[in-house]
Amino acid sequence: MTKNFTVEFAYRYVDLGDATSGDLYTYLGGNAVYNPMEFKRLTSHDLKLGLRFNFDTFDSRPAPYYAPAPVYQRPPVYAPQPMYVQPPLRSRG
Repeated sequence: MTKNFTVEFAYRYVDLGDATSGDLYTYLGGNAVYNPMEFKRLTSHDLKLGLRFNFDTFDSRPAPYYAPAPVYQRPPVYAPQPMYVQPPLRSRG
């Protein structure tokens, strides 16, 4: 629904097959006969509704920014620098 709040709706089907329990006793611990319980075709259809609230995103700091990797560019081609040429020497005399 929002950045910090999520609603989840789920369905689950479980088939456990047939089952038999162990011998049953009374709450006083007595048992006169062997009487296990038998269950045929144990199945379950579950609907689940979940609400989640995320507290981790409440942060005053801005999210980290990762700059993309630089793309390779060929270095520019420069014209060669002109060479310094010394003027011819002249005498002052």
